[in-house]
Amino acid sequence: MVCIQWSALQHILHGFLPKGSVSLDCRFTGYELSSEDSAEVKVVARFEGRAGRNAQRKVKSDVLIGADGLKSHLRELLLR
Repeated sequence: MVCIQWSALQHILHGFLPKGSVSLDCRFTGYELSSEDSAEVKVVARFEGRAGRNAQRKVKSDVLIGADGLKSHLRELLLR
């Protein structure tokens, strides 16, 4: 077991991500699967920000991890 402050862990994990891959002040609104070719399926996550500041944004990735807490919007969408 390792004890670490949450902010320190976030800082460490953030260091492994590509520059510009973290957006704050955004809300996850949904996702869809995208398969431009049948061998490679991607997930496209949709986000909504404050008006005039990345109002709507789509992010394409290999995986989507829902780590948004107890009242997870992603979990709600998956269990519908």
